[in-house]
Amino acid sequence: MTEREACFQFKPDAEHINALPKPLHQYIHQLETRADPSGDIQTIASQAEQVRGLTALLNEYRETLRDIVLSLRGLRGISQEEALDAIEGKIRSVLDQS
Repeated sequence: MTEREACFQFKPDAEHINALPKPLHQYIHQLETRADPSGDIQTIASQAEQVRGLTALLNEYRETLRDIVLSLRGLRGISQEEALDAIEGKIRSVLDQS
């Protein structure tokens, strides 16, 4: 990325900040260092993003599990082996979609 692209298409991420002209890049880096010397704010923000992502994934898995349970309720009256095969098939189909 050129300095020109970094200036006109600016996003506050490392790639764009690092591509800015050196004095501006150093100024932003110094601001960051003074505002969050130990990196706590950045760590908290990163962890919050991870929590949101994991929560979304957990909700997706809960919904998938609910769908599997609902579909398996119709398997009454079959042998244990057939039920286990059906469960394994459902789990494999979910994993293949991931």
